[in-house]
Amino acid sequence: MADPITVMASGLTVLQVIETIAQASALLYGYVASVRNADSSCQNLLKELSAVGGVLTTVMAIEKDGSLPLNLSHALSKLMATNGPVANLLVELKSILPNENGKMKTISRLKWPFKEKEAGTIIDKLKNYCGEITNILAIDTW
Repeated sequence: MADPITVMASGLTVLQVIETIAQASALLYGYVASVRNADSSCQNLLKELSAVGGVLTTVMAIEKDGSLPLNLSHALSKLMATNGPVANLLVELKSILPNENGKMKTISRLKWPFKEKEAGTIIDKLKNYCGEITNILAIDTW
């Protein structure tokens, strides 16, 4: 008859293997789903970037027209400078996003799950800057 401790230990080992396989399967499923949805996910991020770009273009026009008080204009200039935080985020984002028209190529789709979260984070930061810019412009209307 087998030792009860040995039977329990081998049972725990089998459970650990099953748990590891289940975790690996979940990760693989998530990766496959992200690859499968890469085109739509990337397009959604590009649409968000376009919306943010529209806001930034409008802000640049407002900044250049000279109607803002000097301190507010200076704050906007710092945010929107060529080497400022907004421009740096845009450069970083463009390096992450595939520059393909239409459907993504297979290699880009396979790499997308590793870039998707980072691209989303950068767009969220850009949205936050847009919020700050809106607040700066709102101060001018008081």
